[in-house]
Amino acid sequence: MVSVVNVLGIPLGWFADRFPPDDPLPYALLFLLAAVIGQFDILIHNRVVEPAPTHSQVSESFWKLAFNPFRQQNFRKLLLFGCAQNFAVFFADTFVVLFFLQNLKLSQLFLATAASLMWVMRSVMARYWGFLGDRFGPAAVLRVCAGALVIWPL
Repeated sequence: MVSVVNVLGIPLGWFADRFPPDDPLPYALLFLLAAVIGQFDILIHNRVVEPAPTHSQVSESFWKLAFNPFRQQNFRKLLLFGCAQNFAVFFADTFVVLFFLQNLKLSQLFLATAASLMWVMRSVMARYWGFLGDRFGPAAVLRVCAGALVIWPL
């Protein structure tokens, strides 16, 4: 579903390119559109009926179930790695996009297309990560992928 939404972002990049670079109007309109679609999403999901919990789910407390994964050392390492990587990516992403737009003079359409292609490829490749992790180990796969992320922009 994420890939479908990101592919639909390509026409939105084209829409933003139709305005002067300093004009905030396209971004305000896109934000308004996102807010309206978000409200519809809430209305749709508000009507979804949740099944009643089974006896085994009721007997254990929520906090015990919520903190159960944190008792595993490998999960804590993976969580720390994911948090550090996401912080670095989201922190740098703002500056990278501004650099692409201002210095390299790339269009919003190009950036939306590149982001959409990335999400589509992530969706296509998601089915293979489990196989690679089982065959080579999750640490080796993370090292190769993190290294590839470092050299990819070069």
